[in-house]
Amino acid sequence: MKNFPIRELEFISGVKAHTLRVWEQRYGFLQPQRSETNNRSYDLNEVEKLLHVAILNKNGYKISKLSKLTAFETEEKIVKLKDDVSGQELAVAQLLLAMYSMNFESFETILERSFCTWETYVVVNNIIYPFLVKTKLLWEGNGLIEEHIIVSIVRKKLMWAIENIPFVKSEKKVILFLFGTKLLDLALLYKNFLLKYSGAQVINLGNDISVSNLVSITQKIKPLLFYTYLQKKNNHQLDDFSNWLLENFPHAKLVITTPDTFSFKHPYKNVIQVRRENLSSLISI
Repeated sequence: MKNFPIRELEFISGVKAHTLRVWEQRYGFLQPQRSETNNRSYDLNEVEKLLHVAILNKNGYKISKLSKLTAFETEEKIVKLKDDVSGQELAVAQLLLAMYSMNFESFETILERSFCTWETYVVVNNIIYPFLVKTKLLWEGNGLIEEHIIVSIVRKKLMWAIENIPFVKSEKKVILFLFGTKLLDLALLYKNFLLKYSGAQVINLGNDISVSNLVSITQKIKPLLFYTYLQKKNNHQLDDFSNWLLENFPHAKLVITTPDTFSFKHPYKNVIQVRRENLSSLISI
């Protein structure tokens, strides 16, 4: 069974590591395992308990009372929460637990139930997107065995969501692409959904696109906007395409999402940097 270090638990639950330590020391909440160097790690049962308690805590329940509840009592209180925000947060938590326990049938059922409960935009933006952020599957993933099937399921749902937005012929044309093959394309599909939903005409070229591919389609389509994301600083293909684009289509913009670990400085005025945490914001054309 997978174990989670406290920093990973902090990331997926939204509860600060310091707060988790206080809850443990003051209320006996969660029972982490300890390494020889005294580092905490948590099994999936503890993760499930925290994800549910975190939702209840946001809804005004005090940790002093929550820490004394059994798993059944916690579940009863969760079920009584009727607002959409809590329901969507619970769906995200359930997706995380289904993924890490490799219960792929349950994972797909949770998504299907969500689409039946809320409109497509809400499911994509408030459930699928937060899940992908917490698991880091928007970009590279963590190389876990369970991620391969999950990526396949989420890709299928995102493509279905995109296809169900009525096509509108628009002057707002956007090309999405990736140069390499190492990055996952889920962020590209998510951005595709947002842009098409906003009324843009989107051409998603996917990954492993060459500069010559981009030049050829740009000459034919004449888009106003390009979108991609990078894994590393040095990308000669990006430099070559940016230079060509500035010379031939000076009014077009190339928007690039970059990792938070480096400061991206590009010499071309048609290149716009967007940080990963801003992926959910729409790009103005």
